[in-house]
Amino acid sequence: MIPGTLFQHRWAIRIVAAIAEQQGSRFTVLKHQLGVSADSLSTSLSRLIEQGWIEKNPGYGHPLRPEYILSTAGHSISADCVTFVHTTQQWHAVVYRRWSTSALVAIQNGASRFGEIQNQIQAVTPRALALGLRNLAGVNLIEREAEDRLPQRAEYMLTRTGRTVARVARPLVLIG
Repeated sequence: MIPGTLFQHRWAIRIVAAIAEQQGSRFTVLKHQLGVSADSLSTSLSRLIEQGWIEKNPGYGHPLRPEYILSTAGHSISADCVTFVHTTQQWHAVVYRRWSTSALVAIQNGASRFGEIQNQIQAVTPRALALGLRNLAGVNLIEREAEDRLPQRAEYMLTRTGRTVARVARPLVLIG
């Protein structure tokens, strides 16, 4: 499994957290609770099932039974997902973008230059990483410090809040 795959679908972490908190959930409840379109929710649920984090409830059929439940693997990450969702509520527009959280964890791991961050994430394009870093700096989760010389070199550092977010994201980025 590729590290960070939970963050490749913007709704995945929130879906796992919602199913964990409700001890199972139905499609319609998730759709309204998360404010996600039916198509996005359907795609996200399919990916989470494929990756083995959730499963369709084998006992589903009664109107009060949940349609989706956590798998054994999903139970192992559910507490981390709930913590991440509650910790990042005010930055959800940024931290759920595909490469943002992986970039935070890469910086936490000691990468401070653009190339170092890109090497730790590997699958990210330079443009996607540049946008992600700009968005993270825009909400004060990282700081960008540029040297005043040519060619310009920049270093990225976590802010205090960025360290908190990276700490709760780390287990989720590393496992999948």
